Amino acid sequence: MQEEVENRTFNLVISTSKLSARTIWVGWQNIHRNRKQMKMNKRIEKANNPQKKTVKQLMKESKHLSNIEISETDISGFERFARKHHIDYEIKKDDGVEPPKYLVFFKSKDSKDLSKAFKEYLSSVMEKDERKSALAELRKMVEKVKSIPRKVRNKDKEQSL
Repeated sequence: MQEEVENRTFNLVISTSKLSARTIWVGWQNIHRNRKQMKMNKRIEKANNPQKKTVKQLMKESKHLSNIEISETDISGFERFARKHHIDYEIKKDDGVEPPKYLVFFKSKDSKDLSKAFKEYLSSVMEKDERKSALAELRKMVEKVKSIPRKVRNKDKEQSL
């Protein structure tokens, strides 16, 4: 109950030399206007932000869906590129086949966006595969260091008279 009260409270700070009902009313109007603006911004952001949707929702919005069948589950890396190019998608798992296959349904405003997103995703995957492992590089360096002969120091103590 206390959390609900805390969420509904706000502070009104007015700098004035003379506090009157009119200044309080103007402050209240500013708060009201600001809250309306914040709600509008959230709606606009939500409308522009592509998100995971069900196949049914995608079909309602557009009859033109494209789908791809994949056997791996590394679609999570694609999400960043899908958001960047405003692509809506849904992943369905086909359990009837062993190993399970995944159907990915896509909808975008332009087919160029879809192909662009896939190209960027594939290039990032290829870069990751081509990157050399830092751990493997360290192991090679350790072996090279081990193969280098060390200096031999002779510490002979001489006795003096």
